[in-house]
Amino acid sequence: MHAQSLSVRYASGVTALERVGFDVPPGQFVALVGPSGCGKSTLLRLVAGLLAPTAGSLSVDELPPAAARRQAAVRTSFVFQDPTLLPWRTVRRNVSLPLELAGEPVDLHRAKVDAVLALVGLADFAERFPAELSGGMRMRVSLARALVTEPELVLLDEPFGALDDLTRHALGDELATLWGGRHWTVLFVTHNIAEAVYLSQRILVMSPRPGRIVADLRVPFATPRSRALRSQAEFARFTAEVADTLERAGT
Repeated sequence: MHAQSLSVRYASGVTALERVGFDVPPGQFVALVGPSGCGKSTLLRLVAGLLAPTAGSLSVDELPPAAARRQAAVRTSFVFQDPTLLPWRTVRRNVSLPLELAGEPVDLHRAKVDAVLALVGLADFAERFPAELSGGMRMRVSLARALVTEPELVLLDEPFGALDDLTRHALGDELATLWGGRHWTVLFVTHNIAEAVYLSQRILVMSPRPGRIVADLRVPFATPRSRALRSQAEFARFTAEVADTLERAGT
């Protein structure tokens, strides 16, 4: 993934992003942090091919994102903060939806859905409806739905933002384990700096609007990471360094 001088200016006159540039090699986990309204979600939409830049260039596998998606050059999945599950469909049928929309034969759905539900710990809840699930379980369903297409690029827009800390940590551990086994390319938006440090290999720090990349920080901890890392002094020091960088970006 390569971005150069990306800018987005809306018809209202608001400039969301200004001259953003970065490279993300395949298989890397990159977090985006920055103040509210700095364009993090806009950047994810650009990468997903849901929005075109006003200026600059962006390529995914050397193609414009929308073309990469249409040609299935890179299978892309998007996970939002709101799980956006269909309440009248069971867990199984919510997860199978992307396969149905892609026109994949129904007889192939069950094996893929069963595998991904087992992966996220929901094998025993396949016939439940969203209203019967906790917030953390609904987010697991959303993650399973994103993974059932076997993506190469996963875009996550504050997926754990509405969850309590205990559930957030548990799902973060699960996401880290899943990534460790598959090494998708990941762009992960979060306001939680400790979460960004724990999960990612790099952190891109963005300025207030119009959003710019003001720092590209390599996370100095090897993967896979132990839960005990969160309580170590080195983790606290680096988290404070990222927080200081973010604070300076806003001044």
